[in-house]
Amino acid sequence: MKPQKIVTYLVPYCPKCGAQMVVRRPTKKGAEWDPFWGCARFPDCKGTIQIGKDGRPELPDDYNEDWLKVKEHRHAEP
Repeated sequence: MKPQKIVTYLVPYCPKCGAQMVVRRPTKKGAEWDPFWGCARFPDCKGTIQIGKDGRPELPDDYNEDWLKVKEHRHAEP
């Protein structure tokens, strides 16, 4: 069995509806927008949070920090 690397990252919840958010990335080459956190309930909810230069969510001032969920992702090392 190959050793596994565990990557831990923060997943925010939508500030508008409370649903978990997902990273939205451009699908077309040359798109003129950067990845961002978008509500998983899109198009019913259009809540967004920008991704900072350090890769962490840029949370609004009134955002409840308890709404961040720590997620672990495991994958085999090459």
